[in-house]
Amino acid sequence: MGLFQILKLIQPFRMKSSFIFKLFRPFQPFFSISTLRKITQQGLIIPFYHTVSNKNLPHVRHLYHFKNIQQFEKDLDWLCTTHEPVTINDILKHINDGYSLPNNSFHLTFDDGLRQCIEEIAPILVERKLPATFFINSAFLDNRSLMFRYKISLLIDRMLDDKRLYSTIASNLGKEKQSEVFDFIRGLGYHQTEQIHQIAEWGNIDYKQFLEDEKPYMSHKHIHSLIDMGFQIGSHSVDHPHYFEVSLLQQLDQTLTCHSYLKQQFDLKEDLFAFPFTDHQVTSSFFNEIYKDSTIQLSFGGAGLKNEMIKNHIQRVAAEDKLCRPLQEIVKTEYLYYILKALFRKNTIHRHHA
Repeated sequence: MGLFQILKLIQPFRMKSSFIFKLFRPFQPFFSISTLRKITQQGLIIPFYHTVSNKNLPHVRHLYHFKNIQQFEKDLDWLCTTHEPVTINDILKHINDGYSLPNNSFHLTFDDGLRQCIEEIAPILVERKLPATFFINSAFLDNRSLMFRYKISLLIDRMLDDKRLYSTIASNLGKEKQSEVFDFIRGLGYHQTEQIHQIAEWGNIDYKQFLEDEKPYMSHKHIHSLIDMGFQIGSHSVDHPHYFEVSLLQQLDQTLTCHSYLKQQFDLKEDLFAFPFTDHQVTSSFFNEIYKDSTIQLSFGGAGLKNEMIKNHIQRVAAEDKLCRPLQEIVKTEYLYYILKALFRKNTIHRHHA
């Protein structure tokens, strides 16, 4: 298989991170981060996390591998040794006014508004005096609802823990093999919430009770505390759909409704938005609308190290993966992958009109 065929295979959705890592791992020792920065001319790194915890969070653990506190601290040790932190205002001045950023700059971001952001992450960042931005879904604040993917993880966790519950659900689904049962449940999407709830009812799983008992999300009070600590808050959609699965009007409603609510509740000074899941297939028409009258000043995707045709839109690097690799290895992989894409002029995301 040639390099171009490999590139076509691993390009969509960035879902084969373990394959990408294995592809580039032999080359990592030959390149320093500073050398890779010079080659790519990509100086700003924006990692994103969801949570950091030493506990096995049942609503998260079957979706992605999050880092424990020690692993997160090691990521920060490396970042602070090799890079310089910048604020959101620094990035805005860089984009809008030509302000120069250090060629080894970084800004930390955290998605979904999970409770560990205030309990575990924020104290570490305050101690290290690191700026960061937290992106919040308005529907989940104060634990009013649970994101559909977290419902799926909790469902799988309960099934693995209770053989009788698993047998009941498998029987009702009409599936015999365990792999078929879990693949089916993992494949349920944003528009299949009713089916997720039906399966939960078969197993007497009460999501409202889980929200009340565990309180997986932050509250209004927590957000105010983050702001008082000097952190930035941005919107992350109302209830976390895949944007490529909803219409342009729904994309705009999800974005602007969440942003308007957070701005009103917390008197936000900066207008920031990060896509839930991915910005794959989102058109330039969407960006034209959200940037109109500076409703949104700066937005973020999650496609890794890539150039963007949209001036105020920046791609971020996922700091969590299936292998739980240190951030240093993840960033090096991103740089090497960027170089490969650049050889075939695939390192820039082009947007079409709706």
